[in-house]
This record gives sequence, C-alpha cells and structure tokens, in this order.
Amino acid sequence: MSTSSLQESVSSNTSISDEETEYIPCETCAVPPESLEHVFPTLDTKMNQFVRIPDSDYIIIALDFHHICEKEPSVSLDGPPYRHDPVIEAGIAYLDMRDILHGRGKGVKPGDRGSSWFKYMTPLHYIVEEFENQDASNQSPYLFAFGRSRRVQQKDLAYRLYRVFASLKKKNRRNDEVEQGHLRQLILLTFDAESVKTALLQLGLEWLSEPNVQIWDLKKEKQFETRLQQPAVFEHVLERLGIRFEDTRFGKLSSCSGNATVFMIQLILAFFYRDERQKALFEDRRPLRWLRYTWVGHSLDQLNLAPGELPKRRRDSEMNRHDVPQKKNEKAFG
Repeated sequence: MSTSSLQESVSSNTSISDEETEYIPCETCAVPPESLEHVFPTLDTKMNQFVRIPDSDYIIIALDFHHICEKEPSVSLDGPPYRHDPVIEAGIAYLDMRDILHGRGKGVKPGDRGSSWFKYMTPLHYIVEEFENQDASNQSPYLFAFGRSRRVQQKDLAYRLYRVFASLKKKNRRNDEVEQGHLRQLILLTFDAESVKTALLQLGLEWLSEPNVQIWDLKKEKQFETRLQQPAVFEHVLERLGIRFEDTRFGKLSSCSGNATVFMIQLILAFFYRDERQKALFEDRRPLRWLRYTWVGHSLDQLNLAPGELPKRRRDSEMNRHDVPQKKNEKAFG
C-alpha cells in the first residue's frame, strides 16, 4: 500500500465489535528490546534516508509506578496477613509510530539520537489524592515537567489508565483494520518489568494477557547489562546517551513517574539512532554531547506545585541553558 493510500485509509472510528473485546490469554514475558529494527525505521546516516521500514506500526507505551510502603500488613480473611503497597503515582507516555511515519511526523527524520521525534510523544501523569504529601521530604511527584499532572482518587486510578489503554489499542486504525477487527500492536516499555507487572496486577489491569501486547524491560538490554555496573541505574544509562534529566533549579527529575516514562522513550530512540561515532563513544564508555533540554521551566515553576507551595519565578542563575552541560557523574562511566 502506498503512503498516500495508507493515510487515506487511517480511520478515527474507535468503535469495535463484541468479538474485538474478547482476547485469548497468552503467556507474556519481559524481553529485551533486541528487535528494534522491527519497530523503528532504519536510517542510512550517510544518505539521510530510511533503508528499511518495519512491517508493523507499533505504539510504544512507557509505564512507571511509585508505591508507598504500608507500615502494617493488611488482614486477609482467607489466609495470612499480607502487605499491600498502594500505587501513589503513575506515569504513562506513548509514541505512535504510525503518527510519525504517516501523520504529523511524515517526512521528519529522527535527527541526532532520535531527538527530532521526542516532540511527538504524549506524556500523562497521575497523582493519587489520598496519599498526597504523606512524605514531605519527597517532592518528586510534583516535579512533572511535561504538562499538568492529573489528581485522581485511588478508586479511580485503574479506570483512568484502562481508558487510556482502551483508546490506544484502537488509535489511528486503518479502515481494513477496523473492518477485520484488528487492534494496534502495543509495546509496554519499562525499566523494571516486575514492578510494573505487580502494579498492573494490583490495579486489576490485565493488559499483559492481550495478544497484541508485549512488554520490554530496558534493564535486560544486553548492551546496558554488559557495559554498566549491575544492577543498571536508569540515570546512568540516560547520561551515557547524553539525555538530560536534571533541572537547574529542582535537580533530578527522573524520580517522578511521569518524567521517567518520557525519558524511557527518549532513551530507546537515542540508543537506536546513534551514529557510528556515538556508538564508538558509548562502547568506550566516553560521554556523548548533551542533547538540548526537552522541558521548559514553566511546568515546574507554575503548574505542578506541592500542597502549600506558591508559583515562583526563576532567578537568572536557575535558567536551563542548552549550552551548559549537565554535571558529569563518573559512576555512569565506571
């Protein structure tokens, strides 16, 4: 099918038949992203042209959850006491490769380490109201830098996430996919698949049972396993690839679930779209040039304030400047 005919056949119709809502349970395991060429188009950097286009247009969905540890075990009527650590914060960011190749990003090359495509992802961040400010020393839930955080009640979090997932698996389907009842292929991207699986199970979300879903654990990427001290540290991988994650005023932003999911997608794009020189530097454990900041201070300074905080303008010394490198952490290159 030509690109033009593909665009014409993309449907915004999200209605599905009863048959589509049924799925056959399957065993899904966390696998390393070793088949990235089947997800991202391969770029010839010398010609600046794509030389291989994947057969499927995946939607990449990064997930991250934070829990609070209950001091006392919960009581079970059917068995021994158990510990229930509720989710207090959830981040989700998604990147639709069909949107990039045939929609808003058509004709846009990935650029330096995929950074020209960063703007096409959609980030979402949820804070559970019941657990707000329980730990005054932990302000990370209020450091979402890519939009406005959404506050939800604990009982509503699972439904809000379910609605996002239900929408994504029907997003941008072609007419033939709608007619045949085919859903979009989804990749759940994590940096710790086990904790994400636990959170999904706790929330009653059976996403991993659906045949159109696979889960990837970036920790199991072999190049990270063999070239980083184990267990792999998320921020060390970001630094090795030159992805900024520290704000001049607030410091490290990756502890916020919403930011972490954005950085995960940036990470996998940057890793795949390194040029030959950058691959050599990565192999030699030498730093790459820092990419530009991907957030603006307004979200941090004005939008997502902790309870009791007031909006505050930055001093000149607190401005994020693209030409100023982030402070190097030598442990990332050990």
